Amino acid sequence: MRFPLFPKRKADAISNGVFLILLGLLFYTQQWWPGLLFAIGLSLAIRHYLTGRRVNFFITLMLLGLLGVLTLAGQMFSLLFPILFIGLGVYLIGKECFSWNTQHFNE
Repeated sequence: MRFPLFPKRKADAISNGVFLILLGLLFYTQQWWPGLLFAIGLSLAIRHYLTGRRVNFFITLMLLGLLGVLTLAGQMFSLLFPILFIGLGVYLIGKECFSWNTQHFNE
């Protein structure tokens, strides 16, 4: 399989379309929590897959799977979600700050 599958602009358009479809389903079902998180996560996973960012794609899928398991199990989210969001934020900031790529300087 050739990566990336689509240019960034097309991948953004496809993932935004998926998000709007899922948002429409959320309006129809009125299942906002955690449906909104699934919609955001799935659209991000699709964007990562289409642009060839395999590691980010698999991390997003693992987080969505964890969210699904916790939702189905009915666990209390009061401690886990803040830790999950803080960890994800630290990962995203660290990934951008500590991965020096010469492409950023050439643009």
